[in-house]
Amino acid sequence: MNAIFFILRTGAQWNSLDATGICSCSSAYRRFREWSDAGVFEEFWKQGVKRSLLTEAKGIPLSVVVDGANRHDMKLVKETLASLQADRPPATAGLPQGVCLDKGYDYHEVRAVVQEFGFTAHIRSRGEEARAIRQEAGFRARRWVVERTHSWMNRFRRILVRWEKLAGTYLAMLHLACALITWRAVGLSK
Repeated sequence: MNAIFFILRTGAQWNSLDATGICSCSSAYRRFREWSDAGVFEEFWKQGVKRSLLTEAKGIPLSVVVDGANRHDMKLVKETLASLQADRPPATAGLPQGVCLDKGYDYHEVRAVVQEFGFTAHIRSRGEEARAIRQEAGFRARRWVVERTHSWMNRFRRILVRWEKLAGTYLAMLHLACALITWRAVGLSK
């Protein structure tokens, strides 16, 4: 596991493990593939390229899906909402649940999908947010929470630079990074 954490954190090639003394590169990669195929890393992360990421209000990842870099963000909304890794209470008139999106998601189809999942769409253009930032001291756009989480994920060099050839392997690394971010946020890991 230390070897896998080393690869995730540094973005090094698997072969570089031989020089670290942690273990052989072939053993680490073989174990990583076994655990990836068994779904271990997804289980690590709450049971549960282009990244579509859904977070809660403080930036803890709730869902992540990947697709080709040429895929429009709006096409990933349904899959992202469908892969939520946490149970959520039902939305009510008194306690609606919102999803904050930027102008790139301002499409009728996106609003319909968001409503289908029981959320209320909050879509603001970048111009609206820029005006609010100038007018209100300390104002932060809601979507910045997700941008900050992407930044946390990018600190894992294995995710920042995609070395994995298999989509499933890359997704397993994303699940592991999401698990570590979540554990840190709730104080289970330093």
